[in-house]
Amino acid sequence: MTDDRHGLMQRLHQHRLWAASIGRSGAQLSAEDLDLSGLDLSGQDLNGIEAPGGRFAGTTLARTDLSGSNLASAELAGVDLTGAQLVKTNLDDANLSRARLAGANLRRASLLQADLRGAVLDGADLRGAYLSDAVLTGASLAGAALEGAFLDGATLDAAPPAPKGTGSQPL
Repeated sequence: MTDDRHGLMQRLHQHRLWAASIGRSGAQLSAEDLDLSGLDLSGQDLNGIEAPGGRFAGTTLARTDLSGSNLASAELAGVDLTGAQLVKTNLDDANLSRARLAGANLRRASLLQADLRGAVLDGADLRGAYLSDAVLTGASLAGAALEGAFLDGATLDAAPPAPKGTGSQPL
């Protein structure tokens, strides 16, 4: 492991301590343009992370708690966020194209002008989410909860039919 990766793992550990102790110990991870590419962070408590412009290429965030985080302008294209907790998370201008967000909790998340082209949001909770001017072309929203979501200016073209056996359904 490189020194940079070792330092990053230490910072992630300190953030988990901070989140678990509600700020009494550890340190909140706060860094613009943070590179978390290629890490498996599945199921971790990373709520409150401040990583605007962060790079997450190849990162696995399934079942990760990122609630209350700032991921504005983050690069999350193709990332696995299945079942992730993203309550009140700032994802404005984020690239979530082809991201897997099935079953994710995005209640009251802000996704203003986010790129969600081809994203899988099946069963996601988007109640009260801000999706104004977001691009959802080809996104799958089967069974997603959209009550109270703000969709003004959003592009909502239907997804193509899913291949048999994938479980994704078009709008």
